[in-house]
Order: sequence, then C-alpha cells, then structure tokens
Amino acid sequence: MKALSMHGKVDWRCESMPDPKVEHGRDAIINVTAGSELHIFDGVFASMKVRT
Repeated sequence: MKALSMHGKVDWRCESMPDPKVEHGRDAIINVTAGSELHIFDGVFASMKVRT
C-alpha cells in the first residue's frame, strides 16, 4: 500500500509500506473515508514536542 510519511516538518514522502495486519487481540484496522489532516502541512501538532 502507499502511505504518506513525515520525515521532517517540510519533508513528506509517499512511500510503499506493508499492508497493516492485526497482531494483537486488541488491534483494529480502520478505513478512514472522510476528514482532513491538512493542518499537519503547516506544522501544527497538538501533542508533538521538539526533540533536541
């Protein structure tokens, strides 16, 4: 499958990733059909902290 992955604030890449799979009894695979995460392109992350 293809996935958009973040390698830095302005470094986004569309990469091939393995298909997700259930590995533990409490895992779930969901299919998001609506919504937007466009705020991440502006570097706005509510819970992200800068590592030094």
